[in-house]
Amino acid sequence: MAQSEWRDWANLSDGPAGLIAELVLANDVVDYLRLRAVCRPWRRCTTDPHGHSTLDRRFHPRHWIMLREQISTPLSRRFINVSTGECIMLELPELQDHRLEPTPEGLLLVIHNCTRIQLLNPFTRHLAELPPLNTLIHPNWCSYFFRDGNFTGCGSGTTSDSKSFVVCIPDFRIIGIAKPGDESWMVVKYTSSENEPTMMFLGNFYHISESNLMVLKTSADRPPQPPEIVAKLHNKVNILSDSVHLVDNDGELMLVHRTRPGDSRRRYDVYRLDLDKRALFTVDSFDGRAMFMGNGFSFFVSQQVSRCIISDTIYLSFDLPERTYNDIEAYHLPDRSIKTANYILDQSVSRKKKDMPWPHTIVDCLSLCDTSRLYSETLCFDGIF
Repeated sequence: MAQSEWRDWANLSDGPAGLIAELVLANDVVDYLRLRAVCRPWRRCTTDPHGHSTLDRRFHPRHWIMLREQISTPLSRRFINVSTGECIMLELPELQDHRLEPTPEGLLLVIHNCTRIQLLNPFTRHLAELPPLNTLIHPNWCSYFFRDGNFTGCGSGTTSDSKSFVVCIPDFRIIGIAKPGDESWMVVKYTSSENEPTMMFLGNFYHISESNLMVLKTSADRPPQPPEIVAKLHNKVNILSDSVHLVDNDGELMLVHRTRPGDSRRRYDVYRLDLDKRALFTVDSFDGRAMFMGNGFSFFVSQQVSRCIISDTIYLSFDLPERTYNDIEAYHLPDRSIKTANYILDQSVSRKKKDMPWPHTIVDCLSLCDTSRLYSETLCFDGIF
């Protein structure tokens, strides 16, 4: 290398190094942590995540989700970047006798027992203490929720002012709002039909009520205001046969109405929310991404993650009947074609003993991520891809 091309990268001044760090952090907190680990000078001129609150959105692993596969050690889990496909294995002592609930921001709710909840950033190892569970629901219900109750990760998240955290319990149509270290939750009720979706999006709480998409704006400094109608659904939801799914597509809120018109096979109508116009608009594309859709949790994955993933496609989780009973793995949005699964889950076998073929595909691994906790525990899924 010529002398004129040589650069003393370790001794960059705070200005250039800080600017590089900001650009890296805006993209991915994991790359930012790697940058800080390169050398002491870079670490000195960049912000230490541990000097800030667990709720600071800058340090949330937004592009990472935790896979549910069992790997070599019982306290280890693999995380995958849904934009790049990179995988990282982390040791999580919190798995020991604890229940973990992922959120869309990449944080994990750590539910220790009937009274204790913590919020964990698995990459920075930030751990924040949240109020006891028994200040949100009646103590008689606490043991049930610790064991197998319905928390919804997608309905939990950081408030718009980044000062408080929201926990959602759809069984009771309530959310709790609290700051780390608070002694109790502020309990807020919302109106929704059974199994209708909830979603924390841009710091506010969204849910479906009758035929409307509603928003409950959250803030630590004032009591929540009454829910507002954001947009009307294009079609009425049949609570016996339909389901609605809310999902964040890289900063856009999308809604999928899953229907079964008459005796025909299921149909999936997709809409994009325009917050300015307060309306839902029909779309037939996910902008090059694929959606993994579950009963309570859905997420988007870039086509770059794997050649097996087809853009503008809805992949169905194992708790949806068309995947488990009708052997439909995916639905291609533009031409409304379906892809059948490569194997059948034997319905004659008890759920507790049901095995999935090995080796597993990345589609299987991702489809298990948004399968409800109770059902996913009945599937034998101990391989790696």
